[in-house]
Amino acid sequence: MRIQTALELNLGVDSEKYNKLLDKALSNSRDIRQMEDGTFFDSSLASKGITVLYLDGPRKKKIRLTVIGEPDKLEKRIEKYFRSKHTLNDFTLSKMTVVADINVRSRENAEAYIKVLQKIGKVKGFSPMRVDELDDDRSFCLEGNSNGIEFLVYAPKHEKTILRAEVRLTNPKAIRLYTSDFLAPGQAAELTKNRERVFMDTFLRVVPCGDFHKKEKAVEIIRREVKDRRLRRRMLRLLELVPEKKSLLLAQKALNYRRVDRVMAAFEEIGVSPVTVSKRHNIKELESLYGYM
Repeated sequence: MRIQTALELNLGVDSEKYNKLLDKALSNSRDIRQMEDGTFFDSSLASKGITVLYLDGPRKKKIRLTVIGEPDKLEKRIEKYFRSKHTLNDFTLSKMTVVADINVRSRENAEAYIKVLQKIGKVKGFSPMRVDELDDDRSFCLEGNSNGIEFLVYAPKHEKTILRAEVRLTNPKAIRLYTSDFLAPGQAAELTKNRERVFMDTFLRVVPCGDFHKKEKAVEIIRREVKDRRLRRRMLRLLELVPEKKSLLLAQKALNYRRVDRVMAAFEEIGVSPVTVSKRHNIKELESLYGYM
């Protein structure tokens, strides 16, 4: 599994300062171009993993940095770009995206994983969301109800064997969950270093452990492996409820058992997901996504 990060940092400026900075950029860079929405895009630092956007909003004007990966000498490059008029400390780290490319061996597997993940529906703290640039039938996207975190899974068009998963921290509140630093340079360094934790914290909340089986096979394994009769009955009931409620969270609630964590732990122990492969799908089973990590 390959993990990459993207950081977004913003600097709010008044009209006069915005115009001065933009004029300097236009006079010093051959790599700046204007987009259809009026945004100026400077790619002069793109080879270093940094792009600069000049956003001329009707109310607010911003300079936005997008930082991909772990750029070398980030602070020095920003200071040099702005000719010491601004440093990285002047910016606010407002967003982080962690992208994980999971090689699931074929496009058919990638699409099959998406179909079975869609059956998860809701999980605790997250609800389904639409992402304009992604096909609803070929993606599974959730947004946090109040935590500022988004989770996306999709199959990139030009990648034949890749299932791509993203965790996005979309506001300062979410960012503060993963860094104790108050300044952008320290935050950027700490978040980039801890990118696997940022990703796995949300991935574990959304994707249940265990292999994905057809319902009949999952029932067979539960009956064979789980000796506790009451626990076995609750596990079998949860299998029934997930497709009925079209949501793992709603199925857990309908189970009406305050120790639902014990039921989920039992599924994990025998390596079976409570979310099953639909009868309509040709694939009989899918290995747990954690097996690719």
